[in-house]
Amino acid sequence: MLLVVACQDKKRSSQIEVAENESKYVVLAYVTSWGESTPDPACLTHINYAFGHVTDNFKGIRIDNEPRLQMVVGLREKKPSLKVLLSVGGWGSSRFSEMAQTEVYMELIAHCIQSGRRL
Repeated sequence: MLLVVACQDKKRSSQIEVAENESKYVVLAYVTSWGESTPDPACLTHINYAFGHVTDNFKGIRIDNEPRLQMVVGLREKKPSLKVLLSVGGWGSSRFSEMAQTEVYMELIAHCIQSGRRL
């Protein structure tokens, strides 16, 4: 597990309304499909899950170790404001670049993002 901490710039962070119990900062853990450790959601705002891969026909995303992703998403029961993000790509996954080359596939990507299913 890799822990990445990022801060917003002062101009932008002063313009963002944040709930009293939420941080103005992004505290992100990178969780892999092959790993075994699980971060404490109380310490995080986001979890980035690796990886999803573009299918051979460019019409979907295959998720590595979907049960582990579901377990990570389940951490939202402990902290409902936790955001879980999916990294698409990874080692040897040039399919994303190929898919995103044409306007048709860029529109498909946008549609998938807008209508993505929730686990």
